[in-house]
Amino acid sequence: MKTLLEKIKKISGKGYPLYKTLKGRYDYNNRFNLDIKRVQGDPFASPSRIVMEIECDNLKIPSDFYKDTISKLGLTNYYAREFSKLCKKFSHSAGSGKSGLLYIDSPEQKILQISSVYIENKKIFFDFYLGLPAFGRKINGDGALKIFSDIIPQIYKSLTINIEKANHFITICRNGEIIRKYLKENEYIAFIGENSILPREAGNSERPMKNAIPFKSPDSLKITIPLKNGEKIDGMGLKKGITIITGGGFHGKSTLLKAIESGIYYHIPGDGREYVITQKDAVKVRAEDGRAISGTDISPFIKNLPDKKETTSFFTSNASGSTSQAANISEAIEANSHLILMDEDTCATNFMVKDERMSYLIEDEPITPFTAILDTLKEKYSLSFILVIGGMGNYLDHADTILLMKDYSAYDITKRKDEIKKLFPLKKESKKVSAEIKNKKILTSSFLPPHGKFKIKTDGKDAILYGRDEINLRNWEMFFYKSQLKLGGDFLYALSKYNKKEITSDDVEKIVSEYIEKGEFKKFANIFSLSHSNNWMEIRTQDIMAIINRYRKLKVNN
Repeated sequence: MKTLLEKIKKISGKGYPLYKTLKGRYDYNNRFNLDIKRVQGDPFASPSRIVMEIECDNLKIPSDFYKDTISKLGLTNYYAREFSKLCKKFSHSAGSGKSGLLYIDSPEQKILQISSVYIENKKIFFDFYLGLPAFGRKINGDGALKIFSDIIPQIYKSLTINIEKANHFITICRNGEIIRKYLKENEYIAFIGENSILPREAGNSERPMKNAIPFKSPDSLKITIPLKNGEKIDGMGLKKGITIITGGGFHGKSTLLKAIESGIYYHIPGDGREYVITQKDAVKVRAEDGRAISGTDISPFIKNLPDKKETTSFFTSNASGSTSQAANISEAIEANSHLILMDEDTCATNFMVKDERMSYLIEDEPITPFTAILDTLKEKYSLSFILVIGGMGNYLDHADTILLMKDYSAYDITKRKDEIKKLFPLKKESKKVSAEIKNKKILTSSFLPPHGKFKIKTDGKDAILYGRDEINLRNWEMFFYKSQLKLGGDFLYALSKYNKKEITSDDVEKIVSEYIEKGEFKKFANIFSLSHSNNWMEIRTQDIMAIINRYRKLKVNN
């Protein structure tokens, strides 16, 4: 530390670029090390990047708290939020531009693998940002001395672990793994713990709604899952197959589906959805007018187009609602998803169903109604579906489970299926059709950056700018944080360096399982010669394939 402070005194009042002489590693009296990785060019630029390295023993972290991947997941997420609180506490204006700004990349309500806090060799690392202080474009030495001699040590002292709080994060992750394993072994696709709080306080918020009605499982769907030490948890278990969620408007159908969709990740203590657990490979599918499609097989859903366009390897730069939804389902299957979520409100009506009158009127219809292929997909690809249906009664015939949402409460009305079929028989059943979806081979040369200046940027959760090309992800509802898109963009660049000319989703899955799911971001960066980012967050094979399939310069070999 002494060396660092002496350097700051020497450059105080001089030109801002001299801050670059601070780059390097500094020992804070054997308590922790500070590694100044990158120094900003001026006070208005992106803040400098700094890594604090601390022995776990110095923070009194029990070794049991980081003994395996799932424990590390809970611990790093606990610490990301603690460090973020300290950044907000000590962040202050120390001159021009971003002088004195402190922050770390931290998720909100969800628990997922992050690169900003990680554990290696019994050490914990905090990878954060600091705006180095300046007056105009001259170094504010006093401001810098205060940060490095006072604020940074205070942050260190405040990081001593709160055993109870940290253990709560870790317990949620450990219990979540037990629940996931139980669901898989007993052929369930989703679980909603009793008394979970599903509604959010607003449409643009992840936080739980105050005074919301706690979720209660219908008795017929209630299961009890044994945890460790004789503990157990009750809740609603949804079996593999086709589940229909129905009910009147504003009674909680979409809220339930949103909670299930969010259950691919764990949630922090107090979120209300701590024990809403969904099969990890679930994807939500919708119509997506205008998206690009490159070489996807949509032939089970759409064939015999009037221009004789090939649908076993379909290309378009401007998909319709029906072709985009067909592609989204095919691509989900190709990405090894076994659970597809759909909400009638965001689906293409002519893709979902066709009544008797329209079938009579339109003789040469290229679209196979989804009702005619639903059961085939379920059987052939071991697919399960959770569908929110409010106005398409044909789907009830295909349901294994029917949930009625009324006044924000769930009721199992599956037994009424036969009664409804007798009262309102379908005059013309959709003819069951076969389905064979061909996987495409992706050329890694698609992702080679052009010569010259090349950058990967994100536009919130909506888009990745890969060089000059925008990858539109506004309708992919499985992203929750900007840093997930940051990893997605860098993953494409990694694929340009892959040792194969052609890859499939299986290759992507191998990389994800080996590095991303385990939080091994540094190894991932080293293997593919990437700069290790401090703002990456976990994404799944299905998410990366969604990015790849929406890239307009994608080349395939089918």
